[in-house]
Formats: sequence, structure tokens, C-alpha cells
Amino acid sequence: MKFAALFILIAGLLICSLLLAKDKKISWLVYYGAQADLGEIAKRDIAILEPAHFQPKKSPTSSTRWIAYLSVGEINRSRPYWPLVQNKNFIVEQNKNWPESHRVDLRSQEWQNLLLKQIIPPILAQGYQGLFLDTLDTAAYLESKDPVKYAGSKRAAVEFVKRLKQQFPGIEIFPNNALELLADYGDAISGVVVEDLYTRYNFQKKISDATPAVESREREKKLDEFTQRFHKPVLNILYADPETPLAKTGIEKSESKGYHWFLTDIGLSRIGDSG
Repeated sequence: MKFAALFILIAGLLICSLLLAKDKKISWLVYYGAQADLGEIAKRDIAILEPAHFQPKKSPTSSTRWIAYLSVGEINRSRPYWPLVQNKNFIVEQNKNWPESHRVDLRSQEWQNLLLKQIIPPILAQGYQGLFLDTLDTAAYLESKDPVKYAGSKRAAVEFVKRLKQQFPGIEIFPNNALELLADYGDAISGVVVEDLYTRYNFQKKISDATPAVESREREKKLDEFTQRFHKPVLNILYADPETPLAKTGIEKSESKGYHWFLTDIGLSRIGDSG
């Protein structure tokens, strides 16, 4: 009976700890601008930044987890390594929503090696403790667009994340979107960042609006499976103006699910509120 009582007590404590972990707020941001004060940014728990603009090793001592932006499924013409890759066969097509960006075939070992050996090490040397992997969902987009031509793209994305973690075992990894891949590399990442969960940006109308409920539910299902299996945080970017019904609803929905929200603009040039 004593062992049974002890087991129940321990189980209860574990459940309570999980509930507390879910309810604990994370102050975080994603900021691609260059004008913010590094000391102010350092007040957040997690700071995802454009590495061309900030060097965390120059910041005041803080417990902030410094995460560097890195696009792996697209390359922007403004990147210093664009001249090295612009004529490579792994450059696939232009992104019409972001004309300066070009989609990349992540199956290319040449591109993966360039990332792992030449692009990532200098970023981490600036004092970053992890990477925010943007455009990882390009792999799924290309494979769905042409299943024959781009067969194996999603598998290549998963293998890249695992390879990244193997080569740099101490870093934190936060993929952006690519929710269908979470089950395959959940052990290798520290959490997931998601866009368009409750708000989305309409590039034609140039406004933010609400994501259709059916799409939100589909994403919630994948995210909940991820959190239940891996017990890692969901960081939800809300594209909306502050103090608007769209923002308020997005925040309320995020908090009801235990997701950690951040309110910003589509250019991620504003240090908004988070919770």
C-alpha cells in the first residue's frame, strides 16, 4: 500500500509539473530589423534575430537564448553567399511573394555542405546558441508540386535537421512551420515556430486577416501531437496590429492551447508583445 501511495504521489507531481510547464509563459521575439537595442532584446527569454545585424557576444550578460535566423529552403539575393550559388542547379525557382528569394532543392548535398561547413559556423561564432530554420517547408511544397521530380525532398529536410544536430550537438534548433515533419525530427529540435495558425498575411490585399478555422484545426492537430509526444514549446507568430480584434482573438486562442504567442508585422520589424 505504501508503494502504491508513493506511486500515486509521484505521478501526481509529474502531471502537475507538466501542467505548470505548459502554463509557464515564455517572453520571446523574432526581429529582423537592425535598430533595436541589444540590451532591451536581452530581456526576452528567446530572441530570434537576423545574424547580419546583431552579435550576441556583445550583449550584456543575460539568460536569453540567442537564436539566429537561417533560411535553408530559399536563398535571398541579398545574402553574401548568393554569388556562390546563383548558377547552381539546386536553385529551383523564384518565390513570387518574396521576389528576391529563390527556392532551393534541399536534396542537394552541395547545398547542405555549404550550410554546414561555410554558412553556419561563422553565425554560431557570433555568440548564437541556436538556429531558427526558415523555409524548411519548401521541401514539402516542391514534393507536392511535382511528386516525381522532387521525390524525397521531405526526407532530405528531415535528414538535414538530424545532420545539423549531429554536427553541432550543443545547439538549439527551432524549425519554422513544416509541421508534417515534426514527428520525424522532434527529438532533434528544441521547439517549433509556427505562422498562419490563427492569423495570416494576405499578400494580394496587403493586410492581415484570420486563418480559416479548418486550416487552424489541421495545424492544431499536428502541434498538439508534437507537444504531447515531445513536451516541447510551440511558438506562434501572430501577424496583426496591436489592440485589434484579430490580435485579441489570436492571443486568446494561443493561450487556450498553451502556445506561446508573439505579435508582430509581416516584415518582423517590430518588437511586439509576447506571452
